[in-house]
Amino acid sequence: MYYIGAFPNSGPIPPKAEQETTYTIVWNLSNTANNISDAKVRSTLPAWVRFIGPISPPTENLTYDPATREVIWEVGGIPASTGITGDSREVSFKVGLMPSLSQVGTSPVLINETTLTGRDDFAKVNVQVSKLALSTLLINDPSFNVTGANVVE
Repeated sequence: MYYIGAFPNSGPIPPKAEQETTYTIVWNLSNTANNISDAKVRSTLPAWVRFIGPISPPTENLTYDPATREVIWEVGGIPASTGITGDSREVSFKVGLMPSLSQVGTSPVLINETTLTGRDDFAKVNVQVSKLALSTLLINDPSFNVTGANVVE
């Protein structure tokens, strides 16, 4: 997100080479079936993206390891019907994109593929769900215009 979300963002839209633009990453969980335990969400940041923080809500257990560039959300339990009959589970954090001249004309990745792992408490099996990488093409931000996705000089 750029225009909406837990944090105000700054920097040029479209992103400009060698200038930082900040974005808010939002991870939102729902669960239609059985209770899930020991859930974790993991992803990594590309070299041209820096983790800024903060985290919202601050009570969520989200960490960033600068050595591995990995973001990990220790979700814990996800009850059945989360996000269906009740509220979804969500965490947000802020990142900064510093595109290079070689990225002009592209929509750089802000966060790589994201994977949730956990344990289905009823079926007694491990579960895993992955989502594709997110780029500067902010399809989930209702105020975003697609002309603002590609890096310019």
